Amino acid sequence: MNWVDAIILFILIFSIVKGWRRGFFRSLIGLVGFFLSVFLATSYLYWAKGLILRFFSLPSGVAALIGFLIIFLVLLALFHIIGSMVQRIVHLTPIGILDTLGGMGLGLLAGGIIASLLLLFLSILPLPEEVSCQIEESPLARSTRNIAPYVFGKLKEEFPEIKDEVNRKLLQSPLDKAREQVEIDSLIQKEMNRQSR
Repeated sequence: MNWVDAIILFILIFSIVKGWRRGFFRSLIGLVGFFLSVFLATSYLYWAKGLILRFFSLPSGVAALIGFLIIFLVLLALFHIIGSMVQRIVHLTPIGILDTLGGMGLGLLAGGIIASLLLLFLSILPLPEEVSCQIEESPLARSTRNIAPYVFGKLKEEFPEIKDEVNRKLLQSPLDKAREQVEIDSLIQKEMNRQSR
């Protein structure tokens, strides 16, 4: 075991302990809540931006960032509260022990995904040869590096509409994005001018 194994092992143990404390349902709600919060905050970003600009004189980018953070954090807090309530209710029933064990399993999966993403990120960096050799010689690195690509590949198979939306966003040219932003800003400004009359 080298230092790479030690880091991966720490990530896995930490994730398992966190999953044990949170339980399966709370962890699952938190995970789903995170992605939904990002999705909804992105979807209503320009609405929040227009609302902020109506009351405050801020740069467009700053207003957009603030709008995103407000929506994201409020939704994340809401899902956190829901998850805590569900956990308390579940642990009053006989399936409480299953919730705990499931949380540990989900924590292990989450830890594996985190370790896999970390290894994928390191693989694109110009690392010293000694560090690259340590990663290649690590048994845990070889076991975990393909977890994230496998999980995300399965998600794309099960939810092809998500794949299409992601591809549309990623393949959208900078010019298209800029044109879309100008059109949205123009509509917001027209609405603000109309309401100020």
